[in-house]
Amino acid sequence: MASNGSDKKILLAIESSCDETACAFFDLDAFDNDTPIEDCLVAEKLSSQIKLHSDFGGVVPELASREHIRNLPLLINALHHETNIEKGAVKKIAVTAGPGLKGCLLVGVSYAKGLSLANNVPLIPINHLEAHILSGFYQLKKSTYLDKLPALALLVSGGHTQILLIEKVGEYKIIANTQDDAAGEAFDKIGSLLGFKYPAGKELSEWARNGSIVHTLPLPVQNVQDSFSFSGLKTAASQLIKKEVGQINSDIEKKKFIENFSASVENCIVQSLISKLEFWISDLAESHKLKSIVLCGGVAANETLKTAFKEVSIKNKLEALMPPFRFCTDNASMIAIAAALKMNNTITTNEPSTFPVKARWPLSEI
Repeated sequence: MASNGSDKKILLAIESSCDETACAFFDLDAFDNDTPIEDCLVAEKLSSQIKLHSDFGGVVPELASREHIRNLPLLINALHHETNIEKGAVKKIAVTAGPGLKGCLLVGVSYAKGLSLANNVPLIPINHLEAHILSGFYQLKKSTYLDKLPALALLVSGGHTQILLIEKVGEYKIIANTQDDAAGEAFDKIGSLLGFKYPAGKELSEWARNGSIVHTLPLPVQNVQDSFSFSGLKTAASQLIKKEVGQINSDIEKKKFIENFSASVENCIVQSLISKLEFWISDLAESHKLKSIVLCGGVAANETLKTAFKEVSIKNKLEALMPPFRFCTDNASMIAIAAALKMNNTITTNEPSTFPVKARWPLSEI
């Protein structure tokens, strides 16, 4: 971790797009001196709302917004206290401006605007999805991250499943996109059908570790390479669960069914993602001189997907860029990384009231 003296030039990053409140300090001097990006992260504070929303089966926006209001100032004050970084050391502020839940985004952006105005510090609006992508560069340096481009990114989060061509930081071409349920939503919805509590997708993956792939499920839209669709898989899973559960006579049989079904669902989703990624690698690798592939988003924490992704990178002789688990879920460190990598080609403003939150903010519109 970077040192934390009060003489540092620090960036404060804020994330509040959904059900995680987070803030982080990033050492801009260390970044400029070509320290590995991960080592420029001084510290982070995060408050999760999983327990709050678990009884509802998903995020309740109004409750999430209230928690952000309560927690954000406490976390930032704790960050200053624990690092001994004075408020005057913060020279830039980066904040998630979208996409996400509008009320949640408003809390983070409004607080960041207040800090920016009070301290005359430039404010940088960051796209949450772009931050997920750029978190894959966490082991690189200011002088080396451009060497990994052009790249192909597989973005797999709760509400988004996309394959993107990255020619340069800040320029993203979506070449495959979800048409209905994203992969993360499929994990969560099918997990709920199996009786798991929110976040059901995470629990489904945990059960899958002890299961075998014995159930046949339809691979989604394999004949359309620029589309992902998991609604049909959800319907097929629902029908199969109803059929099989009625024939189970013991807790042991039920446990084994859940393990095997979870493994089968996970395999189906992973195969759908990987097959399309491989198609686009074969189509674009030579024409665009691809140098790497990036796996990012909350579902990037899935071990089965990570293993398959690594195999694809080796097979195609492309470097695999994958963030560690702590950068896969929503966090402020990835907001800081994105701000640092975009510092020379993004909008910063000393009049923060001029930019709005964007509940919908496609990467193609950055």
